[in-house]
Parts: sequence; C-alpha cells; structure tokens
Amino acid sequence: MQKQKLWLPKPHHSAADWDISLPYWAMSTEYYISPPSSIYYAQGVTAWPAQLCKNAACLKLPQGRLVTWVRPSDPGNSYGFSFRNIAPVGQANNNNCYYFERVPSEHEFHLYERQDGVNIREWIRETDTHPYGDWRRYRLSWWVSNWDLIAAFDLWKEGEWVQQDNVITIVNPLFGDEDIQRIGLHCKTWHIHSYTFFDDTEVWEIKPE
Repeated sequence: MQKQKLWLPKPHHSAADWDISLPYWAMSTEYYISPPSSIYYAQGVTAWPAQLCKNAACLKLPQGRLVTWVRPSDPGNSYGFSFRNIAPVGQANNNNCYYFERVPSEHEFHLYERQDGVNIREWIRETDTHPYGDWRRYRLSWWVSNWDLIAAFDLWKEGEWVQQDNVITIVNPLFGDEDIQRIGLHCKTWHIHSYTFFDDTEVWEIKPE
C-alpha cells in the first residue's frame, strides 16, 4: 500500500483543527507527549462527543490511517475513533460512519457500522488492556481490497507496531462514494474528575493500488 502523511496538527492540537460537538474539552499543559499541550475531555460526558478533523486535506479519505496517543485517567473511560464519517464541515457527530470503540479495562475493541445514529453491524476483536494513567499509541487503518473494506488496529509496543487480533473484513461497505469522508476522535468520561487525553495525532492517506 502506498501511504502519504497528510496532516499533523500545528500549533499542537489547536481548536481550529477540529469541529467539536460538545464544549467539554480543554488544552492540557500538564499531560502531553509533545509540548506544549494535548487536548482532553472531562465533565462526565454521558453522550459521545465527536471531534472531527476539518483540515481541507483530510475531508475525503475512503482509505486512510489515523495514528494518535491516548491517555485515559479512569479504567471506565471509553474512547474511540471514526472514519468515513460523512458529517458536513461545521458539524460533528458519529451518526453515519465507521466507529471504533474500546474500554481501557477490557480485552477487546468494537467496530461499528453506523447509519442514521444506529449501529447496523458490529465486529469484535481482542486487544491488550490499557492501564489508566498510561499513554498508549494506536494506529487504525482502513483500505479497500477486492471491493471489501479492510480495517486493522495496531498498538505501538517496544518500538514497533503490533497488530491486534485479525483484520476486519467489511463486505458491501458504506459511505465510499460520499464527497465527505472525515476522521474523528471520540470519548466518554464517567464523572467530573475523569479525563481522556489525545496527543500527537497524525492523519494518513492510503492510495489505491
């Protein structure tokens, strides 16, 4: 696969990079991978706030890769990523997209195909737990092979990428012909002193073969 890095946010995780659905976010100068800051969510968010990249180079990614560091402060904090998200620029939601979710204390992750706010299909794979308070680096990739959509989830471990369980093969995938296909970061925190941090986010395009 031919890959091209499209975007690494500078200045670091500026709010100008994103459409954000809920106001429960801030910049942290206490916890980060690269100075001066990371972006984090708090306030006991029981809905899933969506944070979608609005950089012009990243608005149509039928095939791509999202790389980011994540630091949950609580074992119950769920976090996730979306791709092929068709929310228009200026809006942020996870109503129509492919949506990746994991709970740090669990040994699995979920990928949902969402349409009109409803989970249509679900795939489950095994992964390592994520100790709360630790930074972990993840890579989510999606590409087309023989008309199917393939998704893979990798963990940066001891200096190399380690694939987590088998790839997911999505037959008859959705949203591939849409003019908007965005990527996003998402999380859910459970109480007012619970936070999830993201840093050093990268967006890559995977070129067709």
